[in-house]
Amino acid sequence: MNLNILIIFVFIIWLTLLLQTPLKNYNLKPTWLMKTMAVYLFFLLVFVSMFINNSFNTKYLIPLVGFINFLFIVILMIEENSFNNYLEIISLLGFIYLFITFDYKRWETKKGILINPPTKWIVLQAIVLSFWYITANNKNITKNYTRYIFTFIVLLPLLFPMKYYVYIRITILVLTLAIGYKYFPNKK
Repeated sequence: MNLNILIIFVFIIWLTLLLQTPLKNYNLKPTWLMKTMAVYLFFLLVFVSMFINNSFNTKYLIPLVGFINFLFIVILMIEENSFNNYLEIISLLGFIYLFITFDYKRWETKKGILINPPTKWIVLQAIVLSFWYITANNKNITKNYTRYIFTFIVLLPLLFPMKYYVYIRITILVLTLAIGYKYFPNKK
């Protein structure tokens, strides 16, 4: 299947769900809301890059917004003071290592496809994120099914060629978020 057709299909589903979801369903703390908006912005940047070749978008914006989205996890960890056990500290050390080794040049895309994928970094990131999802005390991911869904979403893109990682990861993440907010809203 052509990637352009698939991303148009995903975009239509995402936009439909987004427009049909009442604002009250996004009952989130500001940091979670900003992280969600960063994910949506990342998706839009990848979507635009599929059809419009803009070097500023593909060289700088996509890597920057992807990095910021990832950074929000550490901010959430600090905000929620989730360092109650050594497993949380191990996760934090993993995230810090990933930030130190992040090379934005390796995240340049062409039509949503990585030109020079950072394979080792992506695999390590999947391991650190999976570890955090499974061991976190964060109240937004403490339900077992949520832990498994998030872990599955992190690991699934690894089954495809690495050059498609950005495309597959963000597509799955956006659909999961949109479906989750529409049909399983957050309750305080």
